[in-house]
Amino acid sequence: MILLTASLVMLTRCSDDEATVEPLVLVKGKVTYTDAAGTTANAAGAVVYLTNAETSVILSVVANIDGNYEFANVKSGTYSLEANYFTGNSNKPKGRFEGLNFFTEAPVSITVASEEITQDLTLVSTGQSNVQSLVIDYAWTGSSYANAAG
Repeated sequence: MILLTASLVMLTRCSDDEATVEPLVLVKGKVTYTDAAGTTANAAGAVVYLTNAETSVILSVVANIDGNYEFANVKSGTYSLEANYFTGNSNKPKGRFEGLNFFTEAPVSITVASEEITQDLTLVSTGQSNVQSLVIDYAWTGSSYANAAG
């Protein structure tokens, strides 16, 4: 019993010595992208990066099946959020795209203070960010491929 009391006094003393205790905050949100059908889809498996602007320390988490992510116990400060998602879709026939890469066009800046932050991220692919696309239109003639455009 005496040892327990001594420990509690020591903990109290340590707490008295600290001027302030920084709050640890939850940063969360949802990651989505626009799929080939033009609908908003959850980016399940997207990797979300939280970078501390002052220290350059980078934390990362993986979005769950609903596209949700969470960073728990984030100290106050200025951070940037970015995400990257590879669809892993295979298009048939073989030899065509093996998947699409989606990303944040620019880091999203957030300031963490004392309250929970919710910041959703919408991802784009290269084809969605005004980069010109090359369309190759070949048709099967029965024995070879020919340029369908003429």
